[in-house]
Amino acid sequence: MKATKEILELCKVKLEIEFEQGESQKVYGAVIRKIAKDASVPGFPKGKVPRSIIEDRVGKESIQAQSVEQILNDNLVKILEEQDIELYEQARIIDTNNDFENGLKVTLEATIIPAVELNNYKELTMELPVINFEDYGITIEHRLEQLAKQHGESKEITDNSEKAEIGDLVKVTINEDVNGQATEVNEEEIVLNPEEIEDYIIEAIKNLAVGEKTEISKDFPVDYNNEEYAGKTAKCSVELHKLTKKVACVIDEELAKKCGKESLEELNKATEADLEKSKKFFVEERKKKLYLDHLLKNCKIEIPGWMIDREYQNIMDDLNAVMPTEVKDQVENKLKAELILSKIAKEEKIELTQQELMSTMYYFQNVLRSFGRNEQITPALINSIKKSALTEKVIHDQKEKITFNEKPETKDDQKMFDELDKKFRYYIGYTSNPKSVK
Repeated sequence: MKATKEILELCKVKLEIEFEQGESQKVYGAVIRKIAKDASVPGFPKGKVPRSIIEDRVGKESIQAQSVEQILNDNLVKILEEQDIELYEQARIIDTNNDFENGLKVTLEATIIPAVELNNYKELTMELPVINFEDYGITIEHRLEQLAKQHGESKEITDNSEKAEIGDLVKVTINEDVNGQATEVNEEEIVLNPEEIEDYIIEAIKNLAVGEKTEISKDFPVDYNNEEYAGKTAKCSVELHKLTKKVACVIDEELAKKCGKESLEELNKATEADLEKSKKFFVEERKKKLYLDHLLKNCKIEIPGWMIDREYQNIMDDLNAVMPTEVKDQVENKLKAELILSKIAKEEKIELTQQELMSTMYYFQNVLRSFGRNEQITPALINSIKKSALTEKVIHDQKEKITFNEKPETKDDQKMFDELDKKFRYYIGYTSNPKSVK
């Protein structure tokens, strides 16, 4: 067997493979025998059907295709190792002579993983801007007040004495126009929840009293995190018809029972533990973004445009949305981060255990179900989950070895984290804004 490699372009190569006569004949014969073993032909016992009849019945082209697949399955891993090739995706057969009698020749086109040059990626010292959570109202008292409001009674406001606030239930008429495309005018009842409604619409409704109306417009940046608005101008007119507020209940033993706790003391402890967990998660996500930003600035990698285009299309398909082409820089950051982390995994010999893989798969399945998606576990999905779990393990492993020197956060630091949110938007979905903890 002999193989030669030709570089076609960045991350694409052509492989010409020549198999010896004996090996070619052996594989073709093995495929014939495998087919004959189960073939049922009148006048012949199973496994004894002549080769010419098998070729006639099954079709010589089909047998040749199976034989090419078999000989590649037997030899491709060795060929790739010898040629120092790491596949990005499955190689494609572009030509074959199908000559198993004299020696098979196969030409493959392969997409390979971009070369990564690792620099200054471990045992680092980095500055970590930290916030005082209390300055943002992130306290146990605030969490308890939220619970008291959540479990309180609803009160309809019939006059203009009170204004709409976050968390209120409102009945409104919304007339929206995005880049000249008007939406149907609807009167609807909604909860003012920033996680479910666009901020600019909430700003329009907020501070309205019953019977009041207002108009608002906003120009959205091209990298805005909702593709429906990214790079567009939106106008919205709103009229508030009905306002219902939650009146907080008393923070007492009764509230504790409503929250599934035996006592107010137990509720306080659980609330404190949950808040500390949220704070820790927030800090760890910031560390992750700082580390990824460092990697992208220090490690060298060149990714071809077609690879970015493909990932861009995959994300659009997953989101079932159209994204502006300007976000391709963010898609490129995602690809670079994944490839650099995969390279670090090899260098540091970081591998997933079977338990870690199964745990991650279980988590992904639950997430998909929560969005009403019951997808089959395919080899492609398993590979995707495995890649995601491994890169997370690499980040955690390397992050633990970094010395983070804490310093008080400045306004410039918050701007920096806002930029990192955009930079890694399609890799890390969590925001660095302290409001996310509140």
